[in-house]
Amino acid sequence: IPVVYRIARGQETGVLHLRDGPRQKKLYFLEGRPDYVSSTDRHELLGEQLVATNICLRMEVDMALAVLHRYDGRLGDALVGLGILRPMVLVRAVQNQVRRRILDAFRWRGGDWSFVLGARSQEETFSLQLDPFELLRDAAFEAHPDELEAALEPIRERVLVRGVGEFLPLSVYRLPHQWSSLISQVNGQGTLASIAARESSQRGMELEDVYRALYLGLSCDLLKAS
Repeated sequence: IPVVYRIARGQETGVLHLRDGPRQKKLYFLEGRPDYVSSTDRHELLGEQLVATNICLRMEVDMALAVLHRYDGRLGDALVGLGILRPMVLVRAVQNQVRRRILDAFRWRGGDWSFVLGARSQEETFSLQLDPFELLRDAAFEAHPDELEAALEPIRERVLVRGVGEFLPLSVYRLPHQWSSLISQVNGQGTLASIAARESSQRGMELEDVYRALYLGLSCDLLKAS
């Protein structure tokens, strides 16, 4: 999350390479916003996603694959050209495909990454309308419990304070009320462990939700462990 936050916060253009053995992804950003994602995972191919989400039948995807040569190899164009999908349905499907590819990357438990500033995708793309800060929120929602523990355990007994300097307002993340309220109430008077205990015992907030909110806050400079 901190890596993608810095790209979005700085409105940077470039490609984030992710590698874990044979598994690879390339996340392209245009002025801080997701632009295109390539993946070696065949389950993340557009046709597979359309079948898995019941937007298309397998035979409809196969029909489109059979005539790809007429549409410059573009499955989406073939599905629209054959009358199988309406253009707006295709747009939403592609947006969802890219969103799921990005969120899957946050769940990787190992590997290497590098960011190439200024690199641009050579693919023909259209505006995805994916908000990078809402994606960071969703990544915190879906973070593996082991990742939360690995990130927070070393600072459990450290006092949390609000971020220093300029940071984006909480509103850009469109957080659940409990999350935004928790982050807003951090005042330098409690450790991470004491805040978690208070929120779960006195306010009835699920402990895992407390950890997810604090993890997002710490990852996006909203909070700091002093």
